Amino acid sequence: MADLYFYVADTYNHRIKKHLLSDLSYDSKIGSLGSGDDQFNFLHGICVDDTYIYVADHSNHRIVKRLKSDLSYVAKIGTFGSGDDQFDYPSGICVDDTYIYV
Repeated sequence: MADLYFYVADTYNHRIKKHLLSDLSYDSKIGSLGSGDDQFNFLHGICVDDTYIYVADHSNHRIVKRLKSDLSYVAKIGTFGSGDDQFDYPSGICVDDTYIYV
């Protein structure tokens, strides 16, 4: 059986942490303060599906998609505003088989 993990939005350290579910031990982390692909600015929400992690990157006004397996960057969307691809401090996020809800 494959190991199972849980992921933490470590808001004030601007990073995602990955822990082993069986004993809560630390596995890996990604992130620092900023707006680059491997950076966050007060990430607030996190959710997962079978393959990806989705992060509400609060003060960067964007949603970031990363691989669960190694936390590597996949994609991002969003800037500040009220347009179709814009957010105003996104906080909560969840995903189903079809949509991401922010």
